Amino acid sequence: MPMKDVLELAASIIASVGGAGAIIFGLSNKLGKIWADRLMEKEKAKYSQELEELKSRFVKETEQYKVQLKKSEFLFEKQYEAAADISALVRHFYPGFYHPDMDWCEACEDIALSSEAIEKAIDKYLAKHSPVISEQINEQLTKVRNAAGECKFECNKKTGEISSKGRQLADELFTAFQEAEKLSISELKSQVST
Repeated sequence: MPMKDVLELAASIIASVGGAGAIIFGLSNKLGKIWADRLMEKEKAKYSQELEELKSRFVKETEQYKVQLKKSEFLFEKQYEAAADISALVRHFYPGFYHPDMDWCEACEDIALSSEAIEKAIDKYLAKHSPVISEQINEQLTKVRNAAGECKFECNKKTGEISSKGRQLADELFTAFQEAEKLSISELKSQVST
């Protein structure tokens, strides 16, 4: 076979293989693009769904936090009222000075004479604020109420005479009263600082 024929045969083999390769390359390129587009759409749909679920979860959690915050605000407001009311009671029943040389013993006599009113005021306070005050404050005010209840029997309101036990009870009840006020204010301030 002459060289010319060999070259023509080689050229035709290369041309037919090259043409088929070009066709195969073109088809594979087209199919690859279709598959890539389909995969891309699947991934987009998957991530869109996950994004919507995430948004929904965040909206739900945000609403739950808003509700919790409203409850906390309401409770704090009621605890503030309770603290303000106990401070007002302590100030109301704090004995005044009638002369420059008045001592605590004389002040305890005034407290003892007010013990029945203190007992009623504490009962009213506890009826209103028990749901929002702490157990410690409740216990402290119960001490005040009990001491006031006992103290009222140690006073003769007609003559103004108070037994020594009555003065001692008056001192105890007012000290417990002031402690309850301190506890209430301290608890309120601790909520504000956190």
